[in-house]
Amino acid sequence: MARYASALFEVGQDGKITKTVDLVTKREGFIWMGMSFEMKQAAILSGGDSASVTFLNLNSAEVTKACDLPEFLQGGWARWLANVPGQGIVLEMANLGEDYLHDPWELYALVADPAIECDESLGKISVQDVRYAIPQAVAGVGDFAMSDGMDSVFADPNGNFSKRMGVGNDVALGFKIPNGLLSEGGRRNVFVSANTSRLLVASVGYAPHSHLLVLKKSDNTWHIIPQALGPAGLRAFGKYVAMVEASTKKSIAAQLKEHPGMVNIDNEVRSELGPGKSEWRGTDGIMGPSQVESFAIAGNVYPGRLHIFDTDTENVYTITTNQGDSEILLIEGGTVYYRVSDRLYSAAISDKGLGEAHLIATDEVVRDAHWAFLTRN
Repeated sequence: MARYASALFEVGQDGKITKTVDLVTKREGFIWMGMSFEMKQAAILSGGDSASVTFLNLNSAEVTKACDLPEFLQGGWARWLANVPGQGIVLEMANLGEDYLHDPWELYALVADPAIECDESLGKISVQDVRYAIPQAVAGVGDFAMSDGMDSVFADPNGNFSKRMGVGNDVALGFKIPNGLLSEGGRRNVFVSANTSRLLVASVGYAPHSHLLVLKKSDNTWHIIPQALGPAGLRAFGKYVAMVEASTKKSIAAQLKEHPGMVNIDNEVRSELGPGKSEWRGTDGIMGPSQVESFAIAGNVYPGRLHIFDTDTENVYTITTNQGDSEILLIEGGTVYYRVSDRLYSAAISDKGLGEAHLIATDEVVRDAHWAFLTRN
């Protein structure tokens, strides 16, 4: 399995990009990142000979803590940043046991507080504490997409959300789809992309019959994001939901129609690449894979359109990049920051729409930038 490094870069006022911190070496291998823009905290998981977690303060852009994980938590895929009462920001990790389909899970928390030593930071907590998880984003495009979202979530026939934590451990999350919003039915599969203090973003049901719902917590209203936007790569920033438009490759759709549940990445699939190939990197880099290969084996085509959904007004703002390798990295202070291949842009957001795009920087490292944040002056 390929391993990639991770580092922190600073973008100067002159557009120059400078590496400030090596977070994960290529030998260790970057695995996953959970980030909370609200809590100004990130957790980075690396692999290698032994897994470790690095906590990053987004206000100061400093590594505040790095802890090794015990072996029984190294192979798990269920992990989220959470804001647990009495503990503050933690990295929640599920121990799935030897048979995760039949055994109850255990939930552990690694405390981010740098004042607490690593040896004292990890402990078992109640599975009920999974309801404090604060996922925020799906980052990346093509086959190289990473999520800190929550799966194994279900809506019962009455619309109540619960998170499956192993056999016999369904944890109520406290969210309910109102009657009449979706067609009546039995239990529905849910994927929670984001859960912030302002928004819950969730995909309900299975494609092509899924619905993308947004709960605005201030007034407890639910909103449906139009499927015509091809929403993927969902992120929550304040009142906004940022999306990368994507659609299932025609060749894959044809395979699924003929053989449901079975996909073969053949030459026909690999040839559906979408726009922008002339700019893509054709070989693996230190911090990311070949973009050509990533889009070739991906299940989706990315047409190069980025959308912003305003939950206050339900207005949709669209950025047309005509480049499949593009994504929104941040929305803060009335400005959207996004990358197009190796270029970083910003644009102002107002009730009248998006302002003129401003080129911030051009650099090879931008290709592998999937998260961005502003530090405190």
